[in-house]
Amino acid sequence: MVHKVPITISLPGLMYNRNLTLDIFKIVLALMVIGIHSNFLNELTTEGYYLITAGIFRIAVPIFFIINGYYFISIASTDKLLQWSKRVAILYLFWTIFYAYFWMKPLTLNFIGMMTVVETLIVGYHHLWYLVGMLGAGLMTYVFRERTRTGAQLALLCFVLGVMVQYIGNYHLMSSTFADRLFNIGFTHRNFLLLGFPFFYIGFFIRKHQLFAKIPTSTLLIAALIGIVLLLGESWYNLNQPSRTGVFDNYLSLIWVCPALFLLAMRSQRTTTNKHLAHLSTAIYLIHPFCLSVLMKIHHWENTPMAIGCMLLSLAFSYVLIQIYKRVGYIL
Repeated sequence: MVHKVPITISLPGLMYNRNLTLDIFKIVLALMVIGIHSNFLNELTTEGYYLITAGIFRIAVPIFFIINGYYFISIASTDKLLQWSKRVAILYLFWTIFYAYFWMKPLTLNFIGMMTVVETLIVGYHHLWYLVGMLGAGLMTYVFRERTRTGAQLALLCFVLGVMVQYIGNYHLMSSTFADRLFNIGFTHRNFLLLGFPFFYIGFFIRKHQLFAKIPTSTLLIAALIGIVLLLGESWYNLNQPSRTGVFDNYLSLIWVCPALFLLAMRSQRTTTNKHLAHLSTAIYLIHPFCLSVLMKIHHWENTPMAIGCMLLSLAFSYVLIQIYKRVGYIL
């Protein structure tokens, strides 16, 4: 089955009828990621930025993990797992080399410089952490592919731990300690274990137990609306706490709203035979930091025009990437 989603892996087979709603949803999610990385609305309204960009837009990465987990169901043998892992590794290496100019500059040959390079390769440069997170999440999901009750419990535990680490760090509940400094490093809570695996396994669990066919659309719609309200409420609460610093990746309400929105998109009956529409979201996600860099080199932008410009430029570059992908493969 080939089902391209942001950072999804190609597998043997072919899908002629794709879920059009899901493909469009993925493009919207990729544009949300651009909004996050360019601080969309930040210079216009504090409330709007925190509720929309630092709030609603945070559904993007968890839903991408859910989608990847949903289609991981076909990885049912060690050979397929190795093929999948190799595909992720090649994709990661290609884009890590592509962005080497940014993360290897200036390259120093002393111990600290070399350790920084090693750290970048292990953690992932900027947005490429997602590939590392997906690989780790996929390997864990494979271990618990038949023990779904245990896997679901572990996924929930990891998610809760991630939320706790984020909140303890952002509210400085252990101020002036090593733990406070550690918990305020993004990778401490935004990693394969505490963010990637929980949502990846949710997607796998949904497919394994056919939940998309068991829950009525009306119920999913209500659940999604409630989830959005919960996410906005959580964002608003954090915005108005003077002891809080920074923004959040690990919102508690994401565990509710993200699966609901994904299931709602999956219930759509609108289909398409255009497989390259799915490649577009992948390309946008992978190329957008380069586009941000280009825009910053040519002009000093406010955040919102920067975000809009990056979205447009990323769409243009994505078209080029898709044409290259048709000929050489492996880059999307």
